[in-house]
Amino acid sequence: MKEWLFYSRYTTEIPKKLLILYYLVLIIHPASIVACAILYFTKLPFVIGETISRTLLFIDGVWILTIALLFWSPGSDFAYERWIKKTRGQQNRRNK
Repeated sequence: MKEWLFYSRYTTEIPKKLLILYYLVLIIHPASIVACAILYFTKLPFVIGETISRTLLFIDGVWILTIALLFWSPGSDFAYERWIKKTRGQQNRRNK
């Protein structure tokens, strides 16, 4: 579960900027759900919850647009090789 959620196996392959964006999204979603639930049960105005939802929608849009632009290619596939190198578990060896 830890490897699946935090990508701990691929920390050297995935660029740090993408990991930071991923962790940001991973933290903001549950926090906003908890905040909206607290606002609902305290009977505060729905404008606050609506603002949280719209902000989350904006952050998700930026996230999706960032991923689409970073991995865009003119073909039908995504261009993963541009950012994530395929080492396939092999270490770099120098020939002497």
